[in-house]
Amino acid sequence: MQAGALLVTFLRRGGADVELLEDILTSDGRPGEGPGSTTGDSRAISRFVARTGGGLHHVAVRVDDIEAGLDGLRKVGVGLLDDHRRPGSRRSRIAFADRRTTGGLVLHLVQR
Repeated sequence: MQAGALLVTFLRRGGADVELLEDILTSDGRPGEGPGSTTGDSRAISRFVARTGGGLHHVAVRVDDIEAGLDGLRKVGVGLLDDHRRPGSRRSRIAFADRRTTGGLVLHLVQR
């Protein structure tokens, strides 16, 4: 399955952000481009949508220090998909925990 691009929309209410991700392909099957789209992490989202038809993919938790957050997860036995931070949207630093060690929940750490 070819990965598309992601159209990303942020909604903010009080202290909470909701990030909506839409996998988009052009009519000829190529990733879409333009404001709000990215081809960075679309493969995992594409697979999720193909498998489930959509829905809640992950829960993000804002942390002050992402490396300390990763260390804390390691100490309690949570597996990590990212051993170290990586660039995220809106100039954030992000990392993901492995859902196989969190009861099926994809946990997403975000430092802004």
